This record gives sequence, structure tokens and C-alpha cells, in this order.
Amino acid sequence: MVRGQIVGRDMAFAGLLAPAGEQHVDAVRLAGDARVDPLQLVTREQTEALLEVALRHPIRTVVSALGSPPKETVERLHGLGIKVGALAGKTEHALRHKAARVDFVVAQGMEAGGHTGKVTLIILWPHMIDAVAPLPVLAAGGVGRGRQMAAALALGAEGVWCGSIWLGTRESELNPALRRRLFAAGSEHTVQSRLRPGKPARVLRSKLSDAWERPDAPPFAPMPYQTMLMVEPQLRVERGEDEQWQYYRSVRSSATCTPKPVAARSSTT
Repeated sequence: MVRGQIVGRDMAFAGLLAPAGEQHVDAVRLAGDARVDPLQLVTREQTEALLEVALRHPIRTVVSALGSPPKETVERLHGLGIKVGALAGKTEHALRHKAARVDFVVAQGMEAGGHTGKVTLIILWPHMIDAVAPLPVLAAGGVGRGRQMAAALALGAEGVWCGSIWLGTRESELNPALRRRLFAAGSEHTVQSRLRPGKPARVLRSKLSDAWERPDAPPFAPMPYQTMLMVEPQLRVERGEDEQWQYYRSVRSSATCTPKPVAARSSTT
């Protein structure tokens, strides 16, 4: 299954790059009979639509995970009394965020789950903190224990930003197979890969991530085409419920080893 998907990647990618009007991109099945144009999965229009959904709730903060938020968005959110933050894996990205007038920056070391850069947290945190001062910086990258929080504060961070730790809660979106894999994984069971987004991201290692690292595998497509390419393989893996093929954007922290409610996790970390 996966082999067939990645072997056909070059032809599919060539079709997607054809000029508008010359090549129609078939809709990708997301669930059941629902179909959506994959080119609409990562557009600014879709992002703005998701923001409108968020604004229908009593939120206090909006954080951009990829890139600096647009100036008009920052101004609008500030006008609503909402704080704006942005994640950064490089100091140059943090400086762009500061120029966009965000309220805080999240310094995300390469140890973090999901999209990451190449700089380790012990080097990145103090460098970024000094570069954007006096803008507050939250430290991120596998933080799951009080000692790690203390280290972040000692390096000058105003606090910490946690992601993977919430995957171990009962309220998380993980299916049972992924949850078992997360709890069984050790700190060495993650890899940086471009298999899902086309950009480097730390994920739980699986047979699917290994397939993309084979010598005969095609190169990764740039974002957003890699994301579009991976929709169907991901759905097939989930339907097959084979734990060894499933992956998720995560870093294994000792605090994720047992399922707890969010409230309990927040009070005991």
C-alpha cells in the first residue's frame, strides 16, 4: 500500500504542479463520502476560516505555529483583547515575530514534537531570549517535568510551552493504537522527518516513516504537496489499526506515560 503511494509520488506531484486550468486536482477523500480540494487544506483562506471558529469561543490567546501572523490579524486580535504568540525554531524567525508585534514568542528546540528546527533547546532558548528581549519568551521542546521547567526559567524564559504532554490525557485526540504506542515509546523512539508536512517535524518512528527513508524512496515534496500526498496513506493506516504503521507528531516525555485528565496533568506536572 505505502510502497504504491510513494512510487507514484513523482507523477502525482508533476500533475499538481501543472499550471492552473491545464490540470484539475482531484478531490481527496477525507472521511466517508466527504471530499475536499487538497489545495484548500493549507491556504490562508482556510486558516482565516478556522480563526473565525475560534473567535466564537471565549479564547484569550492565539498562537501561530508556522510563520509570523499577518499584521492585520494581530491588530484585530489585540483589538479584541486577545494575546498573540508565535512559535520559532530559529532566532531569525523570532525576530520576524517580534516585528509582527506579537505579545510573546515560543522558543521551540529541535527536541520538540511536530515542526522543529535544527538547534537544540539548551542553545536556542538563551540565544532567542536575548535576541528578542524584552519580549517574553516561553521555552518548548520536550518539557514534561518540573526540573525541565526550572531549567527553562534559569535560562531566562518567562515560562514553558507544552505540547506532547497533552497527548497523554484522556481528552486527547489519539486513537487507542496511537495511545498505546505513545505510552510504550522511549525517548529514542522519535525521528525528525518530512513525511507528513514536507517540513521537518519530530514524529513517533513507525514503518511508515521508515518507508520514506529507504534508499529507493522518492524525495519529499515541498509543503503543501507532501501533506496532500499523505492524506490517503494516513487514512489507510488508521483504518488498518496496525500500531507499527501509525505515527504522530510527538516527542516522548516521561510525563506522558500514563493517561490522566487534563486537569490532573496540569496540577501534577
